[in-house]
Amino acid sequence: MKKGFTLLELLIVIIIIGVLAVIALTQYKNLTERARSSEAKSIISGIRTAEKVVKEDTGNFTADMGILGEVITTPPTACNVTNWFRYAITAGAGSCPAGGAVPCFQVTATRCTSLGKSPDNAVAYTVILKEDDSGVQNRTTDVSGTTRGW
Repeated sequence: MKKGFTLLELLIVIIIIGVLAVIALTQYKNLTERARSSEAKSIISGIRTAEKVVKEDTGNFTADMGILGEVITTPPTACNVTNWFRYAITAGAGSCPAGGAVPCFQVTATRCTSLGKSPDNAVAYTVILKEDDSGVQNRTTDVSGTTRGW
């Protein structure tokens, strides 16, 4: 009697390894996209903090990245090699949805698709910060695309 594996046993092992590989690759793809989206979350949080500092100093929010650059590292407004998102800011009364006379700012992080970065998802993050007359700030977050969570 020869010792060894039968063809059926080898096929079963190969199928099991294949299924595990597919599961692992799917999870890896999700983890990398979440890591990329954490860049946007971190920079938007920094912009929000900088906008609060500018509002305290000047009485108004700003859309000037140069002014924000005095408080935080200036976020990229165009796609480059080191960032997965580009950022845009609008500020002032009327610049935000249903803004009216309420001071607010809106920052949008849009996923870069250039420079060899193949987008796994078309993701855009938008954060709107409004302040009422009493100085209370209300934050609205909109996450579009297929990346979950904020």
